[in-house]
Amino acid sequence: SDVMAKGFTKSNTNLTELGEAMKYVAPVARAAGASIEDTTAMLGVMADNGIKGSMAGTGGSAIFSRLSAPVGKANEALSELGITTRDKKGNMLPVVKILGDIDKSFKKNKLGTAQQAEYTKTIFGEEAMKGAINLIEAAGNGKLQEKRSMLQNSQGTTAKVAKVQVDNLEG
Repeated sequence: SDVMAKGFTKSNTNLTELGEAMKYVAPVARAAGASIEDTTAMLGVMADNGIKGSMAGTGGSAIFSRLSAPVGKANEALSELGITTRDKKGNMLPVVKILGDIDKSFKKNKLGTAQQAEYTKTIFGEEAMKGAINLIEAAGNGKLQEKRSMLQNSQGTTAKVAKVQVDNLEG
């Protein structure tokens, strides 16, 4: 509850929208080995860019699905970029690392925005592309990691939020 409370108080979302997003993404994220901090940080970055609720959850779910088991042209695109999504034991690498690696590859290969968009669409699909673009950028500039670190230090946030809610005339 502390992670969720900190997630919605430090992002452009609210508890209802964050809960709606989690409904869609949480099972897939858990299956991919992502923590609640990873998932909430991703949803927070998407919310900060106007992608909220079920749209963020659906996009996040597709991002995890496409990275945990890339197939067809997505697998080819990742290979062309030199991106690995699994460790030697076959476990999915942390999504923040994979997104950061995609950003590094875009920069290393000096890809223009149109080429980046094409790769992003191929890897993540048209719907998830909207969130993936923002997440790749946030992983590249450190904002995704910064949000994740903040969420790891969320102990006591729920109590603070509850105290503020009742510390007024209506409360």
